[in-house]
Amino acid sequence: MKYCTKCGSELKDTDLFCSNCGEKVNRIVEKEDNFFDYGKGQESSTKPRLRNIKGLLGFIFSIEAILDVLVYYYFRVDQKNNSLPGVNYDPTALNIALFFAAAMTLFAFLISMFGLSSALKNKIRKGFAIAGIIISIISAIAIVYLLQAEI
Repeated sequence: MKYCTKCGSELKDTDLFCSNCGEKVNRIVEKEDNFFDYGKGQESSTKPRLRNIKGLLGFIFSIEAILDVLVYYYFRVDQKNNSLPGVNYDPTALNIALFFAAAMTLFAFLISMFGLSSALKNKIRKGFAIAGIIISIISAIAIVYLLQAEI
């Protein structure tokens, strides 16, 4: 059985307009899908909303990468200024922290790129993927600056 997308009344396969509400029949939806909102006369999407999980993960990892860079910067500045007396910073630990930030930046960039590729291919949301790419690039620029700068 076919049903009107506006009012939900039964339609024949040959109907061009709904006999109940007069709505033009341009898309027929099966009733068992149960995607109708009868109270407002609106149709909900028949396709499930596809979310870009790769893009979202890339965004989250890029935020983590930029936070790693900021933590490295804070401890590097603190080491130079000796603002916490009696605290000795191991240079190896700081280098490992920067390496971790760089690895996280690269990982976030790659995941965001996969998310963008998936979004463009499947025509789904791409905002988080683009944001992840931009934040990863900013994080990479910050890492290059920190490697070259004498803080």
